[in-house]
Amino acid sequence: MKPEIDISEDEKELARRVANRVLEQAWAGVKARGRFTLVLTGGDSPVPLYRLLAKDPAYRDFPWRKTLCFFGDERHVPPDDPESNYHQAHQTLFHTGLVPEENIHRFHAEMDDPDKVAADYEGTLRELFPPHECLHGFPRFDVLLLGLGANGHTASLFPCTKALHENQRWAVANKVPELDKHRLTLTFPVLNAAREIYLEAIDPRKSEIIHYVLEAERKDFSPFPVQQIAPVSGTYCWFLTRETAPEWLRQELSS
Repeated sequence: MKPEIDISEDEKELARRVANRVLEQAWAGVKARGRFTLVLTGGDSPVPLYRLLAKDPAYRDFPWRKTLCFFGDERHVPPDDPESNYHQAHQTLFHTGLVPEENIHRFHAEMDDPDKVAADYEGTLRELFPPHECLHGFPRFDVLLLGLGANGHTASLFPCTKALHENQRWAVANKVPELDKHRLTLTFPVLNAAREIYLEAIDPRKSEIIHYVLEAERKDFSPFPVQQIAPVSGTYCWFLTRETAPEWLRQELSS
């Protein structure tokens, strides 16, 4: 599925645009279903967004007490490890106390067995997403945040890994040979069931892979894991800065 493209001048403007859409969807979710479900991501791209939501007065009315926070993926490390996606979210957002602790649902990656970590997380999701909150048997999150790796991975769905082909499980431990480590991740059917999917890319070093991925999209060729993102029924948008957007794309959108 070809995503919408939103290009900002810099990462501050990008964070603001994403924050505005997340806030809009938060209140829509609360109004329609009594809660808002948000899937967080790791890496550098969401940091400005998390800090904005935590500190900017413009988002003071964000319905955090009716917001459930989840994680699209996690490293197999304890929650206080600097590499942990949960740790990053805690340092930039959760430390404020805005989000009630009982509303934060993380992978318990401090446990030794990564398969059990994934199974337990799937169990938590199944408790919180009964059939009427699912789409074709998979949990329907309101907003899903994603990043993009230099090799075209998203969440922890890396090239040439078993999890790319998983179509039954909600969460798995994915062995990544290039890292010689396990990663915990939601699967593509879960990601694609989301109502809104926002992929952020602010690192200029990602411009080359963005060029390749979007060129491949135009040619209907899909060699990268991120191209398996294809919402069943929802909105899909890439948020880029001018530094990360290919020149041909900027010209195409401005013409």
